[in-house]
Amino acid sequence: MKKSSIKFQTNLRALREAAGLSQYDVANTVGIDRSRLSAIENGHVPPRAEELGGILKALRTAHQKRMQEFERIAAGVDAA
Repeated sequence: MKKSSIKFQTNLRALREAAGLSQYDVANTVGIDRSRLSAIENGHVPPRAEELGGILKALRTAHQKRMQEFERIAAGVDAA
């Protein structure tokens, strides 16, 4: 396995965990089995283009929600 592949999977897992999402959360959003996402994160299979797009969209959405929550807290507004 190439170093770039290992780095990609490590980064993918780190981004998912930083977003506070489980493999189930992301897999369910993308429409794939959790075992498939696990195989992608572990480098056993490469993601298909549509899977990668869905995974990145799920992570981006989660990060945006967290940033909005932090901004509300910083502004002194309770998060709903």
